[in-house]
Amino acid sequence: MGLKTTETAKKLGLNAKCLGFNVQELIKKFPKISNQDYHYLRGKYVTFNLKKYLSKEDINIKETIIYEQEPKKINKITKSLLESKEKCLITVFSADTASAIARQLQDIRFSNLEFLCLSKNIKDVLQKQGFQNIRVTPKPTAESMVKSLMKVPIK
Repeated sequence: MGLKTTETAKKLGLNAKCLGFNVQELIKKFPKISNQDYHYLRGKYVTFNLKKYLSKEDINIKETIIYEQEPKKINKITKSLLESKEKCLITVFSADTASAIARQLQDIRFSNLEFLCLSKNIKDVLQKQGFQNIRVTPKPTAESMVKSLMKVPIK
């Protein structure tokens, strides 16, 4: 879980711990105790199937889907900004979000659009939809995303 999710879970009385800020850290730090039961609360769409992975490690895990993300339609102001000559940079943190964005942008003519993605997997999703001008952060972390944003030239 991320820090905000961990804090929320603790406020609700759950025994929650932040084990990392990406899947690799989570797997590395996960306490693999076979006689311990775990409950995995997640969104409907995930990039990594934690339950499947932990089940292979003989970890008892119950899974509950607690939310589903629903993308909003692009409004007229956003559409006009994307179609302008101004440089537009869209940050993308998940493959599911990349797919949703790609669907939304199909009918928009943009001339100066760039993507900054958290992983190569996300970049691949965008490229399969015909997008170019895509950067990937050096590490799949929020910190790396922020550092990469700071390096993007303004003009």
